[in-house]
Amino acid sequence: MFIICHIKKKLFLFILIGLISIQSTLALTTANSVTQPNFLLIIADDLGVDALKDYNFSNNTAKTPNLDKLAQYGVTFENFWATPACTTTRGAIMTGKHGFESGIDYVPVMMPDSSVSIQSRLKQSDIGQSYVSGVFGKWHLGGRSPDVNHPARFGIDHYAGNLFNLDDYYDWELTDNGKQDFVEEYHTTKITDLALDFIKRNEGKPWFTWLAYSAPHKPFHQPPSHLTTTQKDFPSVTEKYHLMIESMDTEIGRLIANMPTTDLANTVIMFLGDNGSPKRTRDKSIFAKNHVKGSLYEGGIRTPLIVSGGPVTRKGVRESAMVNITDIFSTLVHFATDQKTTHNVPKNSISFRGLLDGNSYARRLYNYSEWKTKHDGLSWTVRDDNHKVIYHQNGSTELFFTNDISETTPLYNPGKTDALLAVGNKIRNGDFVIADSSLFKIITKYQPKSPNPIRCFKGDGLPNHDTGSFPNRGNPNQIRPQNINLCVNTNPSKNSSIDYNHRGSVGVALNGVQFRPSTADYYDVNSPRGFSRDSSSGWNLEGIGARDLLGIDHQNAHVDHRGLYHYHSVPNILKNNNNSLIGYAADGFEIHYANEKQTSSYHLKQGYRGTPPYGVHDGKYVEDWVYKKNSGSLDQCNGGTLNGKFVYFATSTYPFFPRCFWGDASQDFKTGQRGGQQQNHSQQGVQNHDNNRRMDRKNSGSQFTLPRFYACNNLSAGSNCSFETRRGHQRSGICYKSRGKELVCRSD
Repeated sequence: MFIICHIKKKLFLFILIGLISIQSTLALTTANSVTQPNFLLIIADDLGVDALKDYNFSNNTAKTPNLDKLAQYGVTFENFWATPACTTTRGAIMTGKHGFESGIDYVPVMMPDSSVSIQSRLKQSDIGQSYVSGVFGKWHLGGRSPDVNHPARFGIDHYAGNLFNLDDYYDWELTDNGKQDFVEEYHTTKITDLALDFIKRNEGKPWFTWLAYSAPHKPFHQPPSHLTTTQKDFPSVTEKYHLMIESMDTEIGRLIANMPTTDLANTVIMFLGDNGSPKRTRDKSIFAKNHVKGSLYEGGIRTPLIVSGGPVTRKGVRESAMVNITDIFSTLVHFATDQKTTHNVPKNSISFRGLLDGNSYARRLYNYSEWKTKHDGLSWTVRDDNHKVIYHQNGSTELFFTNDISETTPLYNPGKTDALLAVGNKIRNGDFVIADSSLFKIITKYQPKSPNPIRCFKGDGLPNHDTGSFPNRGNPNQIRPQNINLCVNTNPSKNSSIDYNHRGSVGVALNGVQFRPSTADYYDVNSPRGFSRDSSSGWNLEGIGARDLLGIDHQNAHVDHRGLYHYHSVPNILKNNNNSLIGYAADGFEIHYANEKQTSSYHLKQGYRGTPPYGVHDGKYVEDWVYKKNSGSLDQCNGGTLNGKFVYFATSTYPFFPRCFWGDASQDFKTGQRGGQQQNHSQQGVQNHDNNRRMDRKNSGSQFTLPRFYACNNLSAGSNCSFETRRGHQRSGICYKSRGKELVCRSD
């Protein structure tokens, strides 16, 4: 008993030390001075999204504290596609090509000697300093009878591992740079040792280490006791599978904890699964037995991808953008050259570096994967943001919604099926169908003659997700590319008073789409639509409360007259970032999604409206709401404290985003400011002229007051009040109590 307890205590201390090391290193937001980062690519064999806690699909997952920490300080990709099997996925990583292009399209195939590998590419002349590369663990690219020197043909400086699948994790044949010998050391531990030794020997050089675990591929077994927190007398197959994953996680923690500190701070760490979980270990409540490894259903090709490390400046982010296994090739080249290049990069390999560090990226419109067996022939699949079609080897097809991970309900939509099949055939014919027009860039720079850095958002304003149909009945405008250039202070400070006078976008999401919760529309009984820009009624349409009238789509957004797509409330695309950063306010403070953990202090008024449009206070108008101090966890600007610092929160109830500011709002976000605000130059016209006139009047020194619904704050009934209309006109009046008992400034 003492020995067992002693072992468990040592394991606990080891994991604790490893987590502290990972946390202290990955918390760094920038890499060191070395421009070429190192690459650590860790691949697990037969690991689907249902096996990891971080993906939230299953309640029965392995213990992976080290992978959880990598996710906490990096990016978790939710729509990453590999292939249904190990060899084809490894071939796509090595070549950046799909199987129909590379010839690596079935198992077990031999990778052609003519293949240009990622290791060879990282030695070419446009790379500042050639990368030294090592591959450790499972190879499985040498066919049925692999040559012991096969890896060396592809620019790999050191290969050590198993050339094909294991029969025994405790007794296996190690191939080390062409020399073979049997070892009796646990495979997961041995290849970790080999990788760590390679990294230490090449400290200070740019290196690329590929650590290819056989775990948790069969034979399923119970790992050494010091690598797991529990042991079972008679474990089930699934329990063995989870213990094998945990032992791998423990060794990943040991590897990272023992890497040279300077190298680690400059290393991009990628962890992924090569295909979905096996039939015997799948979560049966999620995937059918034929929807897993070896299939083109989500259980076969949607696998984990977690990217972390010093050069990854987006932290704790869940990313819904589509990424393909072929994209790793281009992404590593992008990091190595520090520029986006198509030189000697396969055309179906698209860099996703911008999703890791906030720089420019080209979003995928489609994702593609394929599977070929000796007897059944070829099948393939392609998807867009909303739909996925599978073309089976017998010529039949199935169509699914992309959010249906279990894929239990095929859809009948011949038009959509045919459209996606056409895209798939276009890809297979070699045509380039990846979007490259929707670029967005986040940069940090310094203001002239100022030590304070500013964070700038540049791009075309197009969303990186599906949208509703525009124009539509409630929104007659078409989405158009914009010239976005929005800058905020990276070190904002709170003023002693609140700014209620901001008009324009209140902030910007990390994907470049702006937050604009307010509207310029008012109830108007004389308008055929029931509302207009005439503010005399005093009832300002609330964007989400009047979503049907305003054509708001399923992402809580619509389009203004310039063609600018913007959010009125928290979009579904950002709700994956539970209580995490989703954007920045116009004054520079962070905006986090609160979910249920933070509550607004705004509430619907009781009773009925006292003036037209009458009716119950239902949230259709801004004036239906009232701020009740300390009734929720957030202040009147949706501000609160997170991890000891002041931030704003986006909530699911009014006001959705902050509508006032404690800091100084950037002029770039204000209506009519050409320096940063979006302009569709073909549609500037009278509206922009009017906007600029209003701003000129404001800048000339005219006294601006509060909006109507704030004008009686701290005043009593009967007091004189003044407010500013949406059109910038000054009005004076008297504070009176409405039927909801709130004070409102009534114009005289």
